[in-house]
Amino acid sequence: MKKLFIGLAAAMLFAACASEDSITPSIEYTNDYELTDDPNDSVQHERYNIYKEFGVPVYFNDTIVRKQHGHDLSGNPIYKYETIDLQWTFFGYNSGTKYKYVYLTDPADQMNALRYVRKYLNTVSKQMRPFNIMLADTLTRSTSSRTEKPLYHVGARSLVLAQVKDVTNEDTIQAQVNAIIKNMIGDRITANSEVKARFANVCAEKGWYSKGIKRWEEMDNCATITKWTKTSWVLSPNELYDEPPFTTYQGQDLVAVLTKDDGYNDVFVSDYVEALKIRRAFIAEMAQYGFLRGWKETGNYPPYDDTEDRQYFVDAILHLGDTGFRRRYGAYSVVMEKYEILANYITNELGVNLNYDGASEEELEEEEILAQQ
Repeated sequence: MKKLFIGLAAAMLFAACASEDSITPSIEYTNDYELTDDPNDSVQHERYNIYKEFGVPVYFNDTIVRKQHGHDLSGNPIYKYETIDLQWTFFGYNSGTKYKYVYLTDPADQMNALRYVRKYLNTVSKQMRPFNIMLADTLTRSTSSRTEKPLYHVGARSLVLAQVKDVTNEDTIQAQVNAIIKNMIGDRITANSEVKARFANVCAEKGWYSKGIKRWEEMDNCATITKWTKTSWVLSPNELYDEPPFTTYQGQDLVAVLTKDDGYNDVFVSDYVEALKIRRAFIAEMAQYGFLRGWKETGNYPPYDDTEDRQYFVDAILHLGDTGFRRRYGAYSVVMEKYEILANYITNELGVNLNYDGASEEELEEEEILAQQ
């Protein structure tokens, strides 16, 4: 009996080995996002070139692939679809927002849009390239309270660019591309709980945000801000420069407002250098608490919370670059502590080059004037 069992086992093993070469896998592995070339189709050829160069597939509708998977009981084919789903964000699935598209179908418009994509991919860092890009004629985003047609949408995997077919001016394209990338950087930082928490804790644990209804006059050593915000509603620590993260009053920065006499505003100071010194004092008084500007609703308060504060830092960092930021704020340790947290993440994790000086010529001239005083 024992010999019979061994013989049967050997026969089964031999049969299994003999038929091994004929076994075929039942699972078919394919890359649904891989693009193929068609030299006779200029649009498809350019899509393929972009894919090979940057590794990012570009689409003109939200259906990536349609594959047949058998038939139903009536003999009708069953299809499986892979689609772009914009409801996936860096922060989870947003079921409350709906998206609709008008597709871009004209080949000439498609080629123009692909030129826009090239500018974007040549600008954005490799680490921040989206998984795929969709080009639409228009994109409509709807919630229960509003409907809008944004120029772009940054999702967790997909970037949608809309209304770009007629954008051909290089400066306009670059400005829009920079805005998209800044939005993406802000989203990546917000989605990183560790970086976000470290940034917030610098000021939050000391109770410096105005979320606790704290005015500048309640903070120590803010005499200049307190004095000038009480002098006129026009003067605010939010109107320091005509560049981020600040705003302007009627298109002019703080120094212009302080020395302006147009029959409507009083002349607050008569000396240009004195106005520059007031601005420097504004910056120093805010910077001792780690802030670049005041609350968006009124400059009489520090920023409301770390979310608002973080956006001001991102604006300033990307505008000024490392050299410009250090020139303006390098002497203020709390500001620089927060700067290093964000700048290290932006450069090391996101691959963004901050090695430049974005300060304006006017600001550089003003620094020279103050250095001589």
